Amino acid sequence: MTLKDWTMKDVELEILFDALAGQPLRSEARLSAERIRQVLEGGPPFSFQEEQMLWECRASREAFWRTRDTMIQEARRYWQDEGHGEVVWLRAAAGQGPVTIKGNGYSVSCFRTQSDAPRWVVSLKIEREIAGKLPRRTKVRLVDTGGREWLKGAIDDTCQIGVIWNDPGISPVDRAHEHGIRLDIEGMGTFEPSQEK
Repeated sequence: MTLKDWTMKDVELEILFDALAGQPLRSEARLSAERIRQVLEGGPPFSFQEEQMLWECRASREAFWRTRDTMIQEARRYWQDEGHGEVVWLRAAAGQGPVTIKGNGYSVSCFRTQSDAPRWVVSLKIEREIAGKLPRRTKVRLVDTGGREWLKGAIDDTCQIGVIWNDPGISPVDRAHEHGIRLDIEGMGTFEPSQEK
């Protein structure tokens, strides 16, 4: 199995990097923070040789995590400074029909599916201009003032995340009448390994 065959989550990457931490260096070559940032911002992916440096060189792994953490902090500061993480409330007295809750730079739509067993869908759409200012694959989390998590996921090229509402006891529309919602920056998704050999 080669690196290109792996799809890893942050936790799995951390475990693997920790296991490699004590390994002797096989190379003096290191990845720069600038190159790591370029990849994490959606630029050209790591080459096979760069992936090898990442796995084999502790300094490169440390630079990866430092750069990633710095980018997450920058994204969080931007999000807060621009007021995107403020609590918003459902203002209209909507019934059980589709509703849209507008936030600063995003909107949340709640609607029922048209099927034999209708279910509620919650769909988050982040404005492209706002999403473009965040690192690629930034993870976001939509929570309400009552502590309930509505959805979470990584922002992709569509700038949308959708989930099926999983509480049969209350609709998201009714929940939105009781609680405000807030969109938080949670972190960053994993990078995608190169397809080179």
